[in-house]
Amino acid sequence: MRVAIFTDYSPNIGQGHLTRCCALASWLAKRGCTPTVYIDSTRKELALLGTRDLEDYRVQLRGWVENPHLVCQALVGAALVVVDSYRVDQPMVDLLDSQVGNLLFIDDFHHFHYRNAWVVDWSLGLEQHPPTVWRGYPKALLGLSYAVLRSAFCAPLPAREIGVLREVFVTLGGGDTSLRFSYLASQLAQSFPDLQFYATGLEQQKTPVELPNLTYLGRLGPSAMRQRMREADLVVCGLGQTAYEVLSQATPVIPIALVDNQANDVAAWRAAPFAPFVLRGDSLGLFGLLRNAIEAMRSEEVRVEISACMRTLALGGGIARIMAKIGLALPNS
Repeated sequence: MRVAIFTDYSPNIGQGHLTRCCALASWLAKRGCTPTVYIDSTRKELALLGTRDLEDYRVQLRGWVENPHLVCQALVGAALVVVDSYRVDQPMVDLLDSQVGNLLFIDDFHHFHYRNAWVVDWSLGLEQHPPTVWRGYPKALLGLSYAVLRSAFCAPLPAREIGVLREVFVTLGGGDTSLRFSYLASQLAQSFPDLQFYATGLEQQKTPVELPNLTYLGRLGPSAMRQRMREADLVVCGLGQTAYEVLSQATPVIPIALVDNQANDVAAWRAAPFAPFVLRGDSLGLFGLLRNAIEAMRSEEVRVEISACMRTLALGGGIARIMAKIGLALPNS
């Protein structure tokens, strides 16, 4: 059974898109499907990710976003088509809607009209407050229960003990957010000399100041990323795909909305019992707010309560729930 997955990636935007599309492809491949991930990118950009990210499925570099003819060629024989890209426009959506039987869009901007396609957005709180444009649309799959996570983050959670705050893990993804990465990590390490900081990004960073309590780890694969999240007492991350991976590990988190589409999620995260210190990246005095949030997170009682709330979410079955809704009969099911 062929599955065609369309996404894009560049160092500036799209790391989360590619991560979740690869997770979806890997899940489908293990169940007997033959997924192909079509990435509108360049070989040089893709090389930044390393081969570990591209295992278990076929990847083809195609300039598909502005080439409807190429897209139509890739649709031939596909039992399911998935699209995850900010760069598609309404005419492309309409074309796919008219050509494909089982069609799924991953869309957290809510700016397209769908006639027949499924659409999924697992942003926090959407099941209670659906976007106006999709209100009443029977094929809208909304909320955390449909989160697409990498397989490493779907494993059962071992027991953990919440103790004194000692270790903080900082990960702000790639793209434009990485410009703040080194500065933020080094400033935090200088402000909290009694805490050990670990930081990871798309590329290996050089420490601007030699600090004994700051270690740059470079890019981590899924298993190493999960282990680092589990070992940390606190995670500081962007409010994108990584934030949902942290939720799945029940590690207390301070998420920061760093790009436009994440800013819309801040209110829902602040209302949740597991993210009382979510921040906006464009806030005046952001570093001071972050420093105050870390001080508040020193409380073991606060982190115990946050972690317990996270465990009740039971993330990890999102892809299976999506496929069950679509009604796709998988070869190895």
